[in-house]
Amino acid sequence: MNNNLIITTPSELEQLIYNAVERIIVNHLPVKNKDDPDISLYPELMGTEQAASYLGISESTLYRYTSKRLIPHQKKYQKLYFKKLDLLKWVEENKKENLFNYKKNEKSYKNS
Repeated sequence: MNNNLIITTPSELEQLIYNAVERIIVNHLPVKNKDDPDISLYPELMGTEQAASYLGISESTLYRYTSKRLIPHQKKYQKLYFKKLDLLKWVEENKKENLFNYKKNEKSYKNS
């Protein structure tokens, strides 16, 4: 085991601690939600306002989908977050499902 001793002044130690805490804040704290301008630092995540706009639906519809667990989302500190890739995949899957249901209903209508 390597027992290196580092000698530092109180001000150098303070700066080292400050730098370490700043790195943790920047790299590990969750993204804030819609009214936070720093959300742009996390381009893969969206708050409710961005997600609703991205999907072309209202925020109330988005909340309804999340409460029914119909749409992929994450919840941290009582705020909702959405990954763009998850939403894109969800949209594609729902297009296929809606097309399948349409064709199924069309067949049953023609057979009536």
